[in-house]
Amino acid sequence: MKAGLIEKAEAACELIEAALQRSARPCVLWSAGKDAMVVLALARQVRPRIECVFWTLPFLRSKLDFAMRMQSEWNLTVHDGPPVSAALCRGNGRIDVMESYGLRNAGQTMVVARGTEEAGCRELGTGNYVCGVDWLNRPKAVTEFPFDLALHGHKSCDYDPLSGPIPLAVDAVQDPGGTETVFPLRNWSDAEVWDYTRAMQIPYDAGRYGKDGASLEDKGRNPDYYHACFRCCDASEGEFVSCPKRGGAVINSIADRVPWVEPRVPYCNLRKQGADNF
Repeated sequence: MKAGLIEKAEAACELIEAALQRSARPCVLWSAGKDAMVVLALARQVRPRIECVFWTLPFLRSKLDFAMRMQSEWNLTVHDGPPVSAALCRGNGRIDVMESYGLRNAGQTMVVARGTEEAGCRELGTGNYVCGVDWLNRPKAVTEFPFDLALHGHKSCDYDPLSGPIPLAVDAVQDPGGTETVFPLRNWSDAEVWDYTRAMQIPYDAGRYGKDGASLEDKGRNPDYYHACFRCCDASEGEFVSCPKRGGAVINSIADRVPWVEPRVPYCNLRKQGADNF
C-alpha cells in the first residue's frame, strides 16, 4: 500500500477515534457500498462492535444479498427504519426519489437520494421494477434515532448523477444536541478507496462493482438504484398513461398530486456552502 494512502488511513482513524471520544452512542451510516465498507472497516479498528444504520427499501430485496451476508459474517448490529417523508426530484434527464430520515433532534433530518432506472433489467428480468406510487406511499413515521454520531462514507470527489458534484467543506457537521456527522473519507479519491479495499482485503459487492472498482453498467444488484415506473406521476407523460402494473391499462395521470422537490437540494444535507450547484 502506498505511503500516502497509509497516511490517509491513519488520519481517518484519528478522526474517527476523536469523534468516538465525544460520543455516547455512535453509528456508521452503512449502505454496504465500497466507501461504506472502508469506513466501517476503519471504525472497527477503533471500536469493533460499533453499530450500523442502513435505511433500506422494501422492494427488490435481492439487492441486499451482499449486505445481509456481511451482517452475518462480521456479526454486525444493523438498524433500519422508515422515512419521515418522500418526494420526487427531476434533474439531468432523470427522476430520483428524495427520502428524508429523522435524526436525533426533533426536525433534524438527512435526505437520502435514491437513484432510479427505467423499468426492466438484464439481470433481474423484465417486469422486476417498483411502482412509483407504491414507493411514494410506503409507510412513513417519525422514529427515535438514538445516535449522537454518524460516520458517513461521503467523499468530496463524489458526483450525484442528478445534480452534479457534491464536495464537502468540513470533516464534520455538528447540530447542537443532535446527531454529529463525520466524514473520514472526505479527501479520498475513488482510486484510493479501491486501493485500500484491495490492500486490506475488505469484502466488496461483486454484483455491484467490477474488478477495477467501477460501478457495473447493469444496476440490477446495486441498492443505490431501483428500476421504477413513474409514468402516472410525471406530467410530461400526458394526461393518460399506460400502466404496466395493470397490464398496460390506460389510467389517469396523478402528477398534480405527487410531491416534487427542486433538483439542487443539498445532497444528504452535505453539499458545500457556496458551491456553484448548491
